[in-house]
Amino acid sequence: MQVTRIRPDETEGPVSIDNIEISDINTASNEIDSGTILGLPDQKSDISWIYIPINKPFEVNNKSWSKIEKLLEEILGSDVVAKSKLIKDDFTEVLQNYIETNPDKFELIWKKIGKVYKNISSDINETSLVIYSGSPDEERYRYRSYFPFNCRPCHYHPRRRTSVGLLVTGDFPFSKVNYIENRLKNFLPLVGLTQIPHHGSGKQFGNPITINAEFAFVQYGTRNSYKHPNYGVIDIYESYGIRVLEVTECEYTKFNEIIERM
Repeated sequence: MQVTRIRPDETEGPVSIDNIEISDINTASNEIDSGTILGLPDQKSDISWIYIPINKPFEVNNKSWSKIEKLLEEILGSDVVAKSKLIKDDFTEVLQNYIETNPDKFELIWKKIGKVYKNISSDINETSLVIYSGSPDEERYRYRSYFPFNCRPCHYHPRRRTSVGLLVTGDFPFSKVNYIENRLKNFLPLVGLTQIPHHGSGKQFGNPITINAEFAFVQYGTRNSYKHPNYGVIDIYESYGIRVLEVTECEYTKFNEIIERM
């Protein structure tokens, strides 16, 4: 399995399929820019489905940075920190390289790595990867959704629509949705299913991302200590006319969607 690193975004404007070359997902390099459009060729050898990963950069303020620098010296050694000429935006890459070249030391330093991230005053969830998965245009698809006990009534229904895309948000904070709305402006109208960020957490909650989705799903463990999801968040999604599906470790909460090109 190939793991591809998504370099943080350096662009603020919307991703456009007209001015970005589509890369075949099967031949993509192991490091690509945020906003790169990855295509999945079908049997006709044209692009019928695309993936767009968005990785928002974040900044560390000076007060936090002084603490982080000391912790990095404890982990890497002062000589390594000095040689690498660390700047605030790339210390995660230096840590990653160190762990990859010294895997035997990971067990010894992982707690210190945790302290590094706890000293970041910026919301670390801003770095959560957001992915659009769907059609590159408004071509019509046939889709069927199946959720055995998740909704009332449970049903299996064939429909035709252009908005069959999926928006995966990870732990990305609600308070920064304007950033995602701007970067994926040209594709959000094609989203039919979206993930409610951060397991439905009410922390830093703002308005949902502006989409035409029919469904939103929120995944969480039924015994989580954070008391996710916040049902006020779910109520807001439903007030937008979006049906919310709760997905947990319980088998009966599964949700399947079958999408067919017409």
